[in-house]
Amino acid sequence: MRTPRITTALIATVALSSAACGGTEAATPVPAVTVTVTETATPSENAAENTFALAEAGLTVTVDGTVHDLPYGTARAEVDALVEQVLGAPTDEFFSEECPAGPATQVGYVGGLELVHQDGAFAGWGLDAGTNAAFMTPAGVGIGTSRADVEAAYPGVDIFESTLGTEFFTGEVAGVFDADADGDPVFVMWSGVACVYR
Repeated sequence: MRTPRITTALIATVALSSAACGGTEAATPVPAVTVTVTETATPSENAAENTFALAEAGLTVTVDGTVHDLPYGTARAEVDALVEQVLGAPTDEFFSEECPAGPATQVGYVGGLELVHQDGAFAGWGLDAGTNAAFMTPAGVGIGTSRADVEAAYPGVDIFESTLGTEFFTGEVAGVFDADADGDPVFVMWSGVACVYR
């Protein structure tokens, strides 16, 4: 996630995944919140059935009524083709050779979502302060969610202080709270591989 566009205090990269960081939350699974964007999406005869949802270790995209689960490791070409059916073509793309997790391509979409790819495979997603609040995890956590609601959604979530501020880690999803705002809302969030500059 190219967080320098929302803050200048971030340098070094955190690569987070279930394989790299153990632990799972005890929250009962909640149906994923979906986002349907039609302004720039590729036309489809069944556009109303095209939806997009964040998963805690990937994405779930529904195109023409067919559900596609896209876990980390899925070929980028497959992810690109399906995501564009809902969110439209990428708004920007950036290749970083300096990402400590290894060279990564960061691709932005309408609404502020960013996907990260490494070696031709889907590796992570990220949200920042400008992201549409409709992008949420299956537990209903997204940009603007209060700290109290994050703790309720993910019992046992690890919350700690770092050079970024007050961070949280659920076992799959990580982020930073805005301690200067009422309710300590989430203002940066990521899952999988993310170029988070400390």
